[in-house]
Amino acid sequence: MLYLVRHGQTEYNVQLRIQGTCDSPLTEQGISDAEKLAEHLKDIDFKAVYASMLGRAIQTANILKGQRNLQVISLEGLNEMCFGQWECRRKEDIPETEMENYDKFFHAPEKYQAPVGGQSYEEMFEMVAEAAARLLAEAADKDILAVSHGMWIKVFYCVLRNQDASHIWDPPFIGNTALTIVDSSSEQPKFVLEGDMSHLEE
Repeated sequence: MLYLVRHGQTEYNVQLRIQGTCDSPLTEQGISDAEKLAEHLKDIDFKAVYASMLGRAIQTANILKGQRNLQVISLEGLNEMCFGQWECRRKEDIPETEMENYDKFFHAPEKYQAPVGGQSYEEMFEMVAEAAARLLAEAADKDILAVSHGMWIKVFYCVLRNQDASHIWDPPFIGNTALTIVDSSSEQPKFVLEGDMSHLEE
């Protein structure tokens, strides 16, 4: 099984900043939420723990790892989508000339054009598909944990469902520490759990 988790809440999440490949640490809430998920997963015999190269994912993965004698493996293919010159900005900081494209990102993603220095959806789909293939193959006969990011996980859903970018905002919502579980023991991987947040209610 592949256990796929979005990182815990960060300072930039709270500040509503665009956080792709820029980074900020987990908030106290983010740490607490990750600890609750760690408790929820404490009996899973993970054979490997992966995280993106970004600090917020690594920090979350180390909390989830708990006392297991495992090293967190950083995998660039799990990195969040890069938003180029929009990185670390809030919506109100986006130039007026780019607001139409910003709105397309959320409401017409198939028409979205990457800002200067950013990744296109085509590039993101390619990166996610490659990393997903590796992780799902490894998880075919063992339990693997991977910590990534909101857009990465949304693209992952599209890749597995053979959907294009127009479906990027289809359910489920992927909140901070949301848990997705995929059974890849057969030729066609199957979602077992989608964007689950029930650990926060335990």
